[in-house]
Amino acid sequence: MSSALSEERKRRKTALSGWDSTLVRLQKPRLAGRRMSLAQFQGLDLSDSDGWKYEWHIGVIESEEESAKNKEWLIVANLLRAFEGTPHHRRGKPSSL
Repeated sequence: MSSALSEERKRRKTALSGWDSTLVRLQKPRLAGRRMSLAQFQGLDLSDSDGWKYEWHIGVIESEEESAKNKEWLIVANLLRAFEGTPHHRRGKPSSL
């Protein structure tokens, strides 16, 4: 297991250990379940994040909390591991962008 992945798991476990298991999210996503065209969805101003990620799916707005899923953390860890082996990581900055 990579050090980046194990460090991330340790960080997440530490962060979760102080949470109350009875904590319930009370705020509902404001757009979830609404029907609209793709053009209407693309015209929405979603810059004022309310903690939810919205996706348009066949005319219906779906939502989920803005956070990386467990399987996405594995992708991030794999990318970090691959980056750590590059000359750019050893130098500390990209040579050109």
